[in-house]
Amino acid sequence: MKAHHSFLVMVASLAFAGGTSAQETTFSVSAGATYTDNVGRVAANEESELIPEAGLTVALERQGRLEAELDIDARYRSYADNTFDDELVGGLDGRLSYAFVPDRFLWVVEDNFGQSFIDPRDVETPDNRQNLNYFTTGPTVVLPLGARTDLTLSGRWSDVNYEESAFDNERLRGEIQLSRAMSDTSSLSLDLSTQQVEFDQPLVNSDYDLHTAALTYRASSARTTLAVSGGMTSLDMPGDSSDGPLLDVRVTREVGARSRLTLNAGTRFYDAAESFRRDREVLDIELGNEGVVPAGDAFQQDYVDLSWELTGNRTSLRLAADWRDEEREVASALDLERTGFGLVLSRRVGQRTDLSVFGRRVEEDFSASGVDFDEWFAGVGLDWSLSETLALSLRAERFDGNGDTTAGVGTRDYEENRYSLRFAYSPGR
Repeated sequence: MKAHHSFLVMVASLAFAGGTSAQETTFSVSAGATYTDNVGRVAANEESELIPEAGLTVALERQGRLEAELDIDARYRSYADNTFDDELVGGLDGRLSYAFVPDRFLWVVEDNFGQSFIDPRDVETPDNRQNLNYFTTGPTVVLPLGARTDLTLSGRWSDVNYEESAFDNERLRGEIQLSRAMSDTSSLSLDLSTQQVEFDQPLVNSDYDLHTAALTYRASSARTTLAVSGGMTSLDMPGDSSDGPLLDVRVTREVGARSRLTLNAGTRFYDAAESFRRDREVLDIELGNEGVVPAGDAFQQDYVDLSWELTGNRTSLRLAADWRDEEREVASALDLERTGFGLVLSRRVGQRTDLSVFGRRVEEDFSASGVDFDEWFAGVGLDWSLSETLALSLRAERFDGNGDTTAGVGTRDYEENRYSLRFAYSPGR
């Protein structure tokens, strides 16, 4: 696994954006342990395990000629009884852009690092987990064609790497955007793009080209932001081609002074890497497998992500729902329909104490494989600020699986309880 791009982005972001011009920087390190009564998530002959771990979280943002965004949430886990090999879970989202000519010529570096299933039809354990890294770099040129019209040209080279699966690839992407400001708060653009995907193992995967054409309308007001894209996508593979619709709707609405509603819905051709990056734009970094299905082909994905967030003086609440339907061009055994629901509730119960309740339920159906299952987890947590820089966290979680794997009906049935204790140190907290 060539994960070095992630660390290059992390180091560069910290080096360049760690100065006084950074708008926001938070940093913490943690150490603790988790006890589980069913580390292998099996229906019988469960094994308990103690899992010591060390963690790192970073949130950084810088504005100016050099812009940087960096989010890290990662933990290194060791298994005391050697039930599994030591592992790194969590991930990194990083983006750097440097304006050689302000507002006219930029160079962009992006990286997303995390984990995915090796086989998404099987239960999630460290043996069914692999690192996934998506690195991108290239220029963007903006040419003014008048007071309200711009022509934007961009080119990107990307490198996608899987730790285990044979889907490593490189890709070249070119984009042309002709945009017109309709008013101070709205714009309309014509967006054209083409992308070539070449796999490191062409005997296992077929290279393909992906072309898109869309009209995009963007608008904003004091309480609402809206972006709607509509058009067509064309997928070209050796000896075959497919066309499909492209629709993407993104709406954020400030429902009240303290609540926000966010919707992202649409349909288009994706592949595993693009789906991974898009989900990272909508969802947080997972301390475990992301929902992406690793494969070497493109697929038509219909998707809906809906969330509502409430932020009060002492209480915060987030409710979220998501739905995916994926129909693949080649690996039809991985055609998937997935529905998920989740919540996170946090309440300040003392001057230095927070109580949280959280949970999520997921239903997945790989109909062509005869695999259908649902999983849920729920938990409660307590966080104490022991000082300005030191905090203590306790977690109790319950996991429950019910359904099938490729090994047969009912082979995904399991129950697991986890209990965690963690100390976190945050300089300048």
